[in-house]
Amino acid sequence: MAKRTCPNCGNVVEIKVVREGNVITKVCPNCGYVFIKYQVKTTSIG
Repeated sequence: MAKRTCPNCGNVVEIKVVREGNVITKVCPNCGYVFIKYQVKTTSIG
């Protein structure tokens, strides 16, 4: 996990990764600030 300084609350935090289907969101666990949110394509192997 990566540690970054949150621009909203000013604390050094370990980024929380939340996956909802094919949308991945990286947020601050203290204040909920969204660092990045992106959608991934799924590939099937087989």
